[in-house]
Amino acid sequence: TGYGPPTGYGPPTGYGPPTGYGPPTGYGPPTGWMPPEHRRTGIVPLRPLLFSEILDGGFQAVRTNPRTMMGISAVVLTLAALISIPVQAGLESVLGSSMAQLPENDPAVPLQTSLATLVATLPGSLVVQLAVIVLNAMLVVAVSSATLGEKTPPAALWHRVRRRVPAAIGLALLTGLVIAGVVAVGAGVLVVPAVLLLTAHQGVPGVLLIVLAIPVAIGLYIVLQVYLAAAAPALLLENLGPVRALRRSWRLVRHSFWRTLGILFVGYLLVSIGSSIIVVPLTIVGNLLDVGTGNSTHTQFWWNVARAALGGVGQIVAGSVLRPWWSAVIAIVYLDLRMRREGFDLELLRPTDGRDPA
Repeated sequence: TGYGPPTGYGPPTGYGPPTGYGPPTGYGPPTGWMPPEHRRTGIVPLRPLLFSEILDGGFQAVRTNPRTMMGISAVVLTLAALISIPVQAGLESVLGSSMAQLPENDPAVPLQTSLATLVATLPGSLVVQLAVIVLNAMLVVAVSSATLGEKTPPAALWHRVRRRVPAAIGLALLTGLVIAGVVAVGAGVLVVPAVLLLTAHQGVPGVLLIVLAIPVAIGLYIVLQVYLAAAAPALLLENLGPVRALRRSWRLVRHSFWRTLGILFVGYLLVSIGSSIIVVPLTIVGNLLDVGTGNSTHTQFWWNVARAALGGVGQIVAGSVLRPWWSAVIAIVYLDLRMRREGFDLELLRPTDGRDPA
């Protein structure tokens, strides 16, 4: 006996894990770091965007830089209204005076008055459209800067855009011609045989073809509007010519047509509803003003000015709020298409890696 383990030979003390050797601290992601899919430096995350993020990005663009987005819109639309309203009122007075020579019971008077009003608004509408083209160009560039958290003052924005204004106007004209030509040809394929059938006293098939031509024309118009929606941002942000910008837009939208259609449809619906809420009441007041002043034939210049001014105020207010948002949505759709198709978000992130996310 006595051969048990020697006293004092238990496990030596002090050989556990050294004090302070727990999991090392300080080796996690550096402060301020975020994975690229969550990186946000401006109005939208720099990654392929969700449907709601594109619409919200439009609001963020207006909210974060209202002086540029809404201020420029108000100035441009006001200048366009100051030019177009006197022209419209003068033409209405001249054409209304010629309508006043017709007998009051002539059934053609209401139709001719409406046509005269339409003709009188054409020059002013042309001025407004030119102003809108310039405005959209400035807003697209402002939104592209806002995606990186940069605010562009109006003067700097005009300096960046002014040399591209002729190209933007050329793109708008070319887009209109392309859409009108394709729609005319597509509808004409049905309308021409319909006319031939009607002249041959084949009324039912002729009418059916004409009825079918209407949705065909509408469908072609919508499809082309969607495919060419990204042309203006491509022209301005990639420094392309009008023809190349149209091709570029077609390639970007080609594999995202239905998604782009849904975004643009919802955006257009919101803009239409918002604009109607503002413009329609003022238009009704203008029409009541014509009735109350006996100016239903639009022969009185200053009452024409007053009515046109009411409509102009509605257009300025609605345009100052809704036009920036709509232009921002179009620009963000373009950026989203590039991020989805070309990894453009990674290209945008490169210069911002040293910047704290917003």
